[in-house]
Amino acid sequence: MALTSGIYLKCSHCGREVHVENKVNLLLAGRCPRCGGLMFIKYRKPVFKVKKNERGIWRYSLLPFFENRVTLGEGLTPVRRVEGVLVKNEKFNPTGLYSDRASALISSFLRDTGAKEVYVEYSEEFTKSLVHYLTGVSLHVVASSIFEMDPEDVMLFASKGLNIVHEYPKDSTILHYENPLTIEGLKTIVFELYEKNVKAENVVVPAKSGVLALSLYKGIDDLSEAGIETGFQVTAATLKGLNPQVLRNLRGIRIIEVTETELYEAYMKLLRKGFKIKPLAALSYYVAEITGSSVAVVTMGYKARTTGRGSDVKKLVLEIVSRKPLVTAYEIWKEKPAYTLRAVYKAVKSMELSGEICFEVRTRGVRKVKLYKLC
Repeated sequence: MALTSGIYLKCSHCGREVHVENKVNLLLAGRCPRCGGLMFIKYRKPVFKVKKNERGIWRYSLLPFFENRVTLGEGLTPVRRVEGVLVKNEKFNPTGLYSDRASALISSFLRDTGAKEVYVEYSEEFTKSLVHYLTGVSLHVVASSIFEMDPEDVMLFASKGLNIVHEYPKDSTILHYENPLTIEGLKTIVFELYEKNVKAENVVVPAKSGVLALSLYKGIDDLSEAGIETGFQVTAATLKGLNPQVLRNLRGIRIIEVTETELYEAYMKLLRKGFKIKPLAALSYYVAEITGSSVAVVTMGYKARTTGRGSDVKKLVLEIVSRKPLVTAYEIWKEKPAYTLRAVYKAVKSMELSGEICFEVRTRGVRKVKLYKLC
C-alpha cells in the first residue's frame, strides 16, 4: 500500500512510534494502543513542495500518498477582511465545512485499501461531510440515540439509505473523527496560509473538541521539520470551562477562554450585520478581533438584502443550476440571457457568499474555472 512509504505513526502523548503496515484500524480509530493518546502521521524525510498544477489540498507534498485520490474541489479557501478582521472562510469548501479536507484523505485511503464497509462514530459536520465523499463503501453511522443527533443529519442519512446503529460489530473497520488522516487533511489550512504569505501572528480557530487546533499545530510543526518557519502561533478559542480534551497538557497552542455572555454579544453583532455564522465560528472571529495581528478560521456566509430585479436574477440562477449543475457564471448567462452578464455575475457572487449555491474548481485548458451547483 503506497500510504506506508516514508511515514510512520507517533503518539502525541507518550511518543510511542508505530509502523503503519497492517494498521488500517489504528489509522482510522486514531488512538495509541499503549496510552490512548492521539496518533500523528510523521514523515521520515519531510520536504515541503507546492505542485502548482494540482488542485486544492493535493498540491502539497507533506501529505500521505494515495494511488486513488478523491476530491470535490476542497481547499484553497479565500482569505479576506470582514469588518476589519482577517478571515479564512472555510464556507467555500464543497459542502461548506472544513471537514471536507479530512473527508478527501479518508475517502482516498479507503479507496486504496479496497474497504467495502465502514462504521463511523457520529460527529456533527464531520459525518455529514464524509457522506458526500464516500462512494462504493457501505457506511454505517454509530450513535447512542438519533435524538442526540442534528435533525438535518438524520434526514440526510435516511435519504441516503444509511443505517444508524448503536454499537460496532467485532472485526469491523471503525472510523472516529479524531484520527491521523483527519489531522493531515485539516493541517492544509496552515499550508495555504503559508503559501499565500498571509501576514498574521495568530491563527485563531474555534475549539470544541480541539482537533482543528491540534491539526494546525501539527501542520506548523511539519513545516518546521522541513526547514520552514512560518511565524504562526495557533490560538484555540474556546468557551470558559470547556477544556478540550486533546489540548490538555499540550504545549505550543495558546488557549483563550470566552464567556457565554461575550460569545453571545459577538454572535449577535455579526448577525445584525447580516452574517450567517454559527456561534462556534463566532468564537474564533471574536478572539481574532480582540487579539489583533490574527487570522480567524471560520465558516460564514453573508445574507445579502435583495429586492426586485436582484431577486429575479437569483431565481434565474437557481433554476439553471438545479437542472444543469456544474456550470460557469458565463454559461448561466448564456443559457437564458434575460439579464446583463454583469447582473448574473453579481448575483452568482452574492449567492456564493451566502451559501445559496456551491462550486467546484476545475481546470479548463490552461485556466481554472468555478463550476456552480446547488449545495
